[in-house]
Amino acid sequence: MPGDGILDSYEETPYAAGSHWETHPDSMAGVAAILGVAAPDVRTCRVLEIGCATGGNILPPAVALPGAKFVGIDLSPRQIEMARRVAEALGLSNVELHAMDLMAFPADAGQFDYVICHGVYSWVPESVRSKIVELCARHLAPRGVAFISFNTYPGWHVRGIVRDMMAFHAGRFETHQQKIAEARRIMSIAAEAVSDRETIFAKIVADEAREIVDQLDYYVLHEHLDAINRPFHFHEFQRQLEEFGLTYLSESPLGSSAWGRHGGKIQPALAQLPPEPLAQEQYLDFLTNRVFRRSLVCHRGALVERRLHPEALAGMQFSAMIRAQNPLMDVRSTEPERFETGNGKTISTNNPIMKGMLVGLSQAWPNAASFNDIRAAAGDVDDAAVCGMLLEFVLSGIVTAHGVALPLVSAISRRPRGFDYARLQASDGLDVVTNVRHRSVVLEGIDPAVLALLDGQQDAAQIIAALEQRIEAGEIDIGAPADPAQRRAALENYLPPCLDRLHRGALLVG
Repeated sequence: MPGDGILDSYEETPYAAGSHWETHPDSMAGVAAILGVAAPDVRTCRVLEIGCATGGNILPPAVALPGAKFVGIDLSPRQIEMARRVAEALGLSNVELHAMDLMAFPADAGQFDYVICHGVYSWVPESVRSKIVELCARHLAPRGVAFISFNTYPGWHVRGIVRDMMAFHAGRFETHQQKIAEARRIMSIAAEAVSDRETIFAKIVADEAREIVDQLDYYVLHEHLDAINRPFHFHEFQRQLEEFGLTYLSESPLGSSAWGRHGGKIQPALAQLPPEPLAQEQYLDFLTNRVFRRSLVCHRGALVERRLHPEALAGMQFSAMIRAQNPLMDVRSTEPERFETGNGKTISTNNPIMKGMLVGLSQAWPNAASFNDIRAAAGDVDDAAVCGMLLEFVLSGIVTAHGVALPLVSAISRRPRGFDYARLQASDGLDVVTNVRHRSVVLEGIDPAVLALLDGQQDAAQIIAALEQRIEAGEIDIGAPADPAQRRAALENYLPPCLDRLHRGALLVG
């Protein structure tokens, strides 16, 4: 069978699937709408994930969207069993998980509004790759959207050199742990060997060696050491889509595609090249040495015209993790003001309309702001201007467009409730959890212990009492004094900012 070697690899060392916000049906629908494709309502949609692994990418949206149906398939029975245990612990009734060879996917499985295939396409034999595209053509709803990620040339021409070196050396060893350890060792040796050279190759090796240090074992194994890892040029991927009546829609997020606002001299360079959108995608890969694509796909007939539709934004909602450096600013003045984004970037503007919109987005977070809210915050400006500026925000990666509101709260309640999936992760001792927006959040201190307690039934006094019990049992430590009264005072001081962090992290639900 085509997947026998793959199955053995993942059975021995499962891939600990995490959340990828770009694959969330709501994110996919938002991008599709801007390109003129009215994708199905995510609140009642049917979703298929190919290669769902241990469920980390399919289960969080199943919790957040109880009216939707989710089906996850994976070749590895071990991984599916791990995912099922999590689904059972969460009490999910809208999820089906199947250990299955994709080549045996049932023809009568029906249609899916969204298909997710993340981290599979480049890592399977050609016959399975063709099956992935055929499955999308056969089972994707007429206005449905599929997400397919893959390793990309030209970037992987460079990265492939490093993979070849690691794979050759690790191939001399038997067990997965030996292979992983030796792959790390050969990279360390290689980086030291070229450290006195100022060459392009030396920089490549040094950069990859630094990345390997931070990568988890399962990722090193399956990304760099598994037998199959086939990168593609974008135009090759599009050609295969066309063979099955499909077409490329965009990257997710939209700003990663050729429509995006790319820094430096990339944008002027693209303007000098053939303007056809699909050609622009390939040129962008060449100019940026892209190594990985997160591509959205639809039926060829669903995409009437390959262009942006800013007017579609008037019916959408918008989220952005933004903080104003000056909360007391006069948004109507022309004084420049600075805003900090969730990814560490800073935006500076003296445009009163833009300042008003950014303040409106900041005040709405972690919820999304409606178009009407944004228009009101913008001041005396027409819908078309607001749509145009919102589109620029989206294309710059500052703002995410949404079709629906997710179940987040606007204020912390007396008995706060945490997102169930994240609460389960926190109960398992994890300090990196998935929030309602399908993004990873790093928790600090005893925030995981607090989150695990937020079942919507306990007030502050009860939460503090439960934390005291865990401290006394030696399960958590906040460095508080041994004196019970002082310890309680420390917890009373800790809890309000902790809840605020969880709220800002989109981890509290209604």
